[in-house]
Amino acid sequence: MTEISGERTRDALDEFLPSVERLSRLALDPASRIDALMEPFDRLLRSGFLPEEFTSAQPGRFLQYLVFRPDDRAYSLMAMAVAPGVRTPIHDHLAWGLVGVYQGEQRETVYERTDDGSVDANANLRLVEEKRLGVANITTLLPPTGDIHQIRTVSDISSASLHLLGNDIGCQARHAYGIETNCVADLRSGYVNADCDPQPVG
Repeated sequence: MTEISGERTRDALDEFLPSVERLSRLALDPASRIDALMEPFDRLLRSGFLPEEFTSAQPGRFLQYLVFRPDDRAYSLMAMAVAPGVRTPIHDHLAWGLVGVYQGEQRETVYERTDDGSVDANANLRLVEEKRLGVANITTLLPPTGDIHQIRTVSDISSASLHLLGNDIGCQARHAYGIETNCVADLRSGYVNADCDPQPVG
């Protein structure tokens, strides 16, 4: 188990995590799990519980901070800080998820893969939509079609977003995409404040 410290943080997590623990392990389809978690996630997002160092990105970079994961890494709660003007790679998550803006403003560009994945290192993407997201706006991730996006900070300050995923997202082997080159590459984003190894047993 890994989590950040602080009384305000502990209080917020003590309220939030029991719902995640229960709902993440029920035999629910991903869409139903997301629906059930929406209200507690919204309360956490609005609680102001994150310390400042989790919301300030370095110039020209985006940083991912692990907030909490259980010992078996069945899910993770992560904060991502993105400097002004910086964009993430186009990427997938390979898990259900909720993402909410905690600070600043972001533009989310959502894509859908149109090829069948049969050609290694090649992927064709179609633009689905673009959304401007402000504080407390929540977007959802639902593989296989609702799982690929790119985030860019469009505010004058670093944006910060809170991510609840049905895997250990910083350590998950997943994919980054090049829309102009139709390429796909392996991605393992990591965390600033936590290691990926050792991997869980079992």
